[in-house]
Amino acid sequence: MSVRALILGTTGVNKDTALGNFKRYRETQYGEVNFEHLNLEKIILEKNGIKIFDYLDADEDEQISYWLKGWSELKQRLNHYTDIDLLLSMHAVLVRRSYGTRSPVKIKRIVEDFKPTIIITLIDDVHIKWYWTHNRAAQRKQKYLGKPTLEQLLQARRSEILIGDLITKQITDDSPYPPHYVISVWHPARVLDRIIFRKPLTTAYLSFPISKPRKLKLAGDPSGENEINGILKRVSDFESKEHNIALFCPLTIDEYPLLKLLDDPVVKAYDEEIGEEKDFRVFQMENRWNIRDFYGRETLLLTDDSKLQGEIKIPIIDKVDEVSDVGGMIRTDVGIRDYRMIRQSNCMAVFDPVFKTAAGEFKFARGVLNEIEYAQKLKRKIPIYIYQNKSFDPDNLVSKRFETGSEHVGGQTYGSEYITLYFDLERLLQAIATIANSEK
Repeated sequence: MSVRALILGTTGVNKDTALGNFKRYRETQYGEVNFEHLNLEKIILEKNGIKIFDYLDADEDEQISYWLKGWSELKQRLNHYTDIDLLLSMHAVLVRRSYGTRSPVKIKRIVEDFKPTIIITLIDDVHIKWYWTHNRAAQRKQKYLGKPTLEQLLQARRSEILIGDLITKQITDDSPYPPHYVISVWHPARVLDRIIFRKPLTTAYLSFPISKPRKLKLAGDPSGENEINGILKRVSDFESKEHNIALFCPLTIDEYPLLKLLDDPVVKAYDEEIGEEKDFRVFQMENRWNIRDFYGRETLLLTDDSKLQGEIKIPIIDKVDEVSDVGGMIRTDVGIRDYRMIRQSNCMAVFDPVFKTAAGEFKFARGVLNEIEYAQKLKRKIPIYIYQNKSFDPDNLVSKRFETGSEHVGGQTYGSEYITLYFDLERLLQAIATIANSEK
């Protein structure tokens, strides 16, 4: 049966570029349709003398009417793709400063006419989405309508994912439902390729300390970041060679550094758009974890990251501080998103749950422990593989916590039915490869 992949993503994710990078990465032929660009904008709106931004600002009933006309046009074209794999990309929601978030899509039409076999929702850092949407609006001289706030973009991302879930639940009455994966565009293109086209596939969520290495670095000690980057580089090399494995990395979304701006004073700068000086929160891209330190020159889904400016200036307008307004949403979304990546995985790979603190102590990373505990509570039990660098755990805290009496290979492996502890990274990777090979 041919693949029918529905690719969702809000404004600012740049699905066109992501799928363009994906196409250059993948050599096998497949069909691709961008619903908004081809069926809606080029065929329906332009014929009626309507610009895409006028459509985005129109009343909801009018948006739905044009969406349905565009879908009717698409339905006729689907007859040409009966025997080949097809990727259909679209926005599930629209987001504008004037009305917030709304959706013109008709789920029933998508389910009955397109019949998705898999759904992918692409996501990106909210401040980077903000940058791209505001940059496009500025080029078109749109002062406010085309410039959603950080809060609106976060709400749109939540809504986009929810609609993807609703679509997959309508395809069949009973589980298992067609899969719905949420993937950041900072992942390598191979991850999307394997999720869509590789069957069978083993997926794994990568769990490791993030805050502790950052705090160490701020204290002048880069050893923690070097440790994590070294592990992730080895894991990425492993994934590139094991073609039936896809790994989900939490650093492909990195929004916590945005909130650090609240600890810094606002910056006054001249705003060319309004012709006067105003206050800004200025995010430096160098404060984002540099995934090139472990992905190297891999083809990512992301728009060429070299095109991202060194800083993103977010204005404070009429005393409205957008960064301050989204602090709670970002903190909430981190856990929800990481737990979702665990649920969409067949296993979990944990690295260095005990880590060095800025005070020189060695403690469990609370976030990593939370993820292990969450995975243990899932009805669908998944294997949890833990690697611990002994130099970061001189008191053997990991062994004491996870030892259950089963012991293998001279004390090198401890475990339970679902948790296995390794002190050799290569052996952990071999365990994941064994799962993948057993499912072939």
